[in-house]
Amino acid sequence: MHLERLWQDVRYALRMMHRSPGFTAVAVLSLALGIGANTAIFSLINALMFRPLPVQNPEQLVELVGQYPGEPRMNFFWWKFYEHYRDQNHVFSDLIGMSPARFQVSGEGFDTETVSGEYVVGTFFPALGVQPAMAG
Repeated sequence: MHLERLWQDVRYALRMMHRSPGFTAVAVLSLALGIGANTAIFSLINALMFRPLPVQNPEQLVELVGQYPGEPRMNFFWWKFYEHYRDQNHVFSDLIGMSPARFQVSGEGFDTETVSGEYVVGTFFPALGVQPAMAG
């Protein structure tokens, strides 16, 4: 009974789409663009926000941020603050720090190239359970 009714509805929809092909083309194109845009946006958000970080125990990571009243959120600390938090830490299993930098990289038979990287504290890689791609 339900399948027969569904089949009647599908045949009716196909007849109506055949009767006005211009409207059908606009509707199908609109749906295709909408679905495509949503898929692209979700793929980007999924890659950036929903997937776990490729480190050991990503659910245990915590980011310390500072904010003075009326000022924007900051996720950086001076070295003295880092040392204080590291030395007085009784809660976290480890405390890591990093600072963005630009490096000149060269090799035998290659031109020197400027690349983006980060200076990190000594426990950075063991704390995250990863290996550096290159150490210098």
